[in-house]
Amino acid sequence: MTSPLGSPGALGMRCYFDLVGAFETLRDGSGIEVSDLEVARAAAWKAIQELREGDDEADQNWSGWALNIVDPSRNVLVSMSLIDNSDGPPPLSYPIQ
Repeated sequence: MTSPLGSPGALGMRCYFDLVGAFETLRDGSGIEVSDLEVARAAAWKAIQELREGDDEADQNWSGWALNIVDPSRNVLVSMSLIDNSDGPPPLSYPIQ
């Protein structure tokens, strides 16, 4: 079977987006299929912007929280702060090993 991107297996990466605070983790139970980590990072950045939209106290409400992109085994691939990211997703120079 051919994927929408035109080659078999092109959508071979499933990522989940967990919200992580100091004392609580809200796990994503469904995740999404993406072609690569850059697509997952763009989706995470969009989700962060939607959480912050219309929240005048977002920096206070989300202080200390991060959106972790994790694989199906729950290994963290990238962690993005829910505050201080108004210029877009940071460069992919710090994936967590």
